[in-house]
Amino acid sequence: MKAPSHQWAVQIDVTNACPNRCSNCTRLTAHARKPFFMSPECFRSACESVATFPSDSEPDVQERRKVIGMIGGEPTIHPQFAELCEIMAEVIPERRSRGLWSSLGPAYDRNLDLIAKTFGFQNKHPHDPPARHQPVLIASEELMPDESARWELIRDCWLQNSWCGSITPKGVFFCEVAGALDMIFDGPGGLPIEPLWWNRSLLDFHDQMYMWCNKCSVCMPLPGRMDCDEHDDVSPGNLAALMAVGSPAVDRCRVFNVDGYKPTNHEPLWAPRRYRDLTQGEVMAEDGK
Repeated sequence: MKAPSHQWAVQIDVTNACPNRCSNCTRLTAHARKPFFMSPECFRSACESVATFPSDSEPDVQERRKVIGMIGGEPTIHPQFAELCEIMAEVIPERRSRGLWSSLGPAYDRNLDLIAKTFGFQNKHPHDPPARHQPVLIASEELMPDESARWELIRDCWLQNSWCGSITPKGVFFCEVAGALDMIFDGPGGLPIEPLWWNRSLLDFHDQMYMWCNKCSVCMPLPGRMDCDEHDDVSPGNLAALMAVGSPAVDRCRVFNVDGYKPTNHEPLWAPRRYRDLTQGEVMAEDGK
């Protein structure tokens, strides 16, 4: 696992509202009882807490430029999106360090000029053509009761090692999926949003790791599902937890048989990083200015 200072980006999670209902979404948006929209005041604090991250954090091992991202849900449907863009440009002056993660759509189109002015990096995922999504909600602790073997896979999690931490209205997280799980399952929240939080040791995120990595399946070799299926693969325990918190999407859940799970049964065809057929167009757009 990587400490936040060694990750290539930090995501500011401004909303879980999304017009899409993709299968096995890492943002878990279908299970939100009601959408949240990060306040401009919280967003400013989030930007200020990571303002020096692009210049002062550890170099990325893949030599990627460090980025502060705005993510959702679909961030462009935030009712104060224009104000958030203004704050981000003020607090993080270098445009190439500001990123937007979007699935496009009407709100994106309405804000084309503002987006071009604000963001030097964009990750666009319109979900066309469809892609195969790795299950998120099959709890690793249910799949693999052997704690030692389980944590060997967790420590090597492809997403946490190649992706980023996040900031939600409930605090900061070592992993963006952990932040989403905390929101959906009414968790205790993250560490405080404060300057240089990203420079903290991974040990400071110990409680988050044990709470959410054990409930997550991103690191586990498993069969994926096409994002257009609008079903989520879940373990029995996570389904019960979703029902307990009043998820509006339990009817779309498909329970995975965790008995006798062996990673070697799925490893040959496991390609979790391939969330989109890259032959169909670029996922990212970057102009570097």
